[in-house]
Amino acid sequence: ERRRNAQQQQVAKKSGEETDYYWRSRQKFLSAGGRQPKSEEYLRRAERELFSQHTGVVGINFDQYESIPVECSGPGTEQSKSLGSFQELGPSLPPFLQRAVELMKYANPTPIQRNAIPHALLGKDLMCCAQTGSGKTCAFLLPVTASLGGRPCAECGLWAVGRADPNDNQFYCDRCWDQLEGVEMGPTAAYAVVMAPTRELALQIHLESRKLTHGSDIHPVVVYGGAPARGQLDELALGGQILVATPGRLIDFLESGQTNLRRVTYLVM
Repeated sequence: ERRRNAQQQQVAKKSGEETDYYWRSRQKFLSAGGRQPKSEEYLRRAERELFSQHTGVVGINFDQYESIPVECSGPGTEQSKSLGSFQELGPSLPPFLQRAVELMKYANPTPIQRNAIPHALLGKDLMCCAQTGSGKTCAFLLPVTASLGGRPCAECGLWAVGRADPNDNQFYCDRCWDQLEGVEMGPTAAYAVVMAPTRELALQIHLESRKLTHGSDIHPVVVYGGAPARGQLDELALGGQILVATPGRLIDFLESGQTNLRRVTYLVM
């Protein structure tokens, strides 16, 4: 009993220290305007690191696209036209995302991308099934990233990342969202949450989200168990508009108040 109490005290102490660390990092970030200035040199270096090995090749041979059977059903499927090429998206994507698609050497969409992306861009719910390596990650991350691409905040005028208020259809940055909700300094509130069953898959999805958001103010974050929480909290304090998470670590951060789900618009499972 004594040993168990001692262990519980150690866990509580560690959790308290991590919480204090998070809020110090969060306050520092918000005091700087809630943005991370990035120099041209930083962006060039990040581009080399992210895209130098990217070939655009997926795990399945899609030379014969038309021979792969695709079934689409449900409300609204007749409203979305299948995607012939990524170039068709053109002006509908923010400039940084157009650049990312080019750097990732995406040209012809795979069957799941061809049918899922147009539907998702309309804001519709989707349930998709496809083989491993068929391009599912891009199929859900590209529409999510496009929707969070940013526009001027209706309150302060600064370029913002986030979503429109459903009540007035105005776009607000994180700081103004907090003020409108009467919160002096709120925790990180993701707009898109991607749940992954394993650390390996979470890291893979996070890497793809970093590529697609390169050159923007969107700061994707990955959180998972089996690793120190402090580094993940540091990243979480800097934005986390797209949050890739394994269930256990996400629950830990929710229970400790370092993030919440009040602004989630997109959920991927």
